[in-house]
Amino acid sequence: MNEGLAAIIAAVFGLVGAVVGGGAAVWGARIGSHKTAEALLEQTRIQALAEHGRWHQQTRLDAYEAFIVAITDASNALLAWQRAIAGGDASEMPADVVDGMFAMSRASTRVDVAGPASIARLAESISEEIMAGMNMCGTNRSQWSQEIDTQFDQVLERASTSTDMFSQSAREILETST
Repeated sequence: MNEGLAAIIAAVFGLVGAVVGGGAAVWGARIGSHKTAEALLEQTRIQALAEHGRWHQQTRLDAYEAFIVAITDASNALLAWQRAIAGGDASEMPADVVDGMFAMSRASTRVDVAGPASIARLAESISEEIMAGMNMCGTNRSQWSQEIDTQFDQVLERASTSTDMFSQSAREILETST
């Protein structure tokens, strides 16, 4: 065999080797980039789920806090009105009682949206008790008696007990969602 033919054969094998090696490198890079992209997508999905969970928990916390503030304000305004009525001032419903009831209603709606249903039912129950106290004051303001006073105290006691249950449930929900 002459040297020229050997050089051509070596060059052909070198070219085939370069083409196969280059193709393998491209194929490997493609597989690697797909794996990297898949891992990046999975990491993005996991991070998005975690961020959504934190957002949902913060939404609940904000709703629960707003509700507790609203029922506290509404209860305090209602109690002040009841004391005035019991003291002989049979005035119309004060603006702070009306404002407190509207704020409580809005906050209860936020709790209903934030969920879950179990705590939304508690919020509704508390709202109903406080509204019952407001109706009691409005209906009986000109003929307030010790019996009505006792019933009013019972309404507020039920609302207070339900508020304690609401706070405990809220803590449990927020602790289990972290």
